[in-house]
Amino acid sequence: MFYVMTVRDEQNQSHIVGYFSKEKQNVKNYNVSCILVFPRFMGKKYGSLLIDFSYLLTRVEGTVGTPERPLSFLGRKAYQSFWHRKLITLLAEQSEEYVEDKPVQLSDLAQKTGMMPHDIASTLAQAGVLTLLQHSKVVVDLSKAQTIAASLPASQVPHTLDPSKLCWTPPLGAGRYFSQAIVQDPHQ
Repeated sequence: MFYVMTVRDEQNQSHIVGYFSKEKQNVKNYNVSCILVFPRFMGKKYGSLLIDFSYLLTRVEGTVGTPERPLSFLGRKAYQSFWHRKLITLLAEQSEEYVEDKPVQLSDLAQKTGMMPHDIASTLAQAGVLTLLQHSKVVVDLSKAQTIAASLPASQVPHTLDPSKLCWTPPLGAGRYFSQAIVQDPHQ
């Protein structure tokens, strides 16, 4: 399936900005097979918007996803930047939800974002807010996440898509029977 993004100009003409493709069913839970923003529209956050939209569809399907690998250099850069901004902002905004007796769970973050736990763990580790303890337990430094979020320029704060505006029905069987197995956090 292809999802195409367009913009309208002053003359009310539509122009294709970019697109992403997604397999209807796939056992590896890829939520994007190919993503492209045309050169004329690069640098305007359309890639981030397409990535965010792919994760919105993934959440509506009731599963988690990841882009098909290998990623190109620009693809890796775009996804790492998106994951970083989205996760750091989410942790900072919802830090009161996570207290000592209820620590951050990768499976909880996966459910809220639609991201695979391994993408979440590697992103938080790269950001320096994830610590691996003995017995495969992980700890997220929420105060550090808040500090990083506060230092993000306004242009890097992720936009928010309104799921209530989505008029879309997942393809039959898409992702639903994989969600329980994929979201399980091996560190719990």
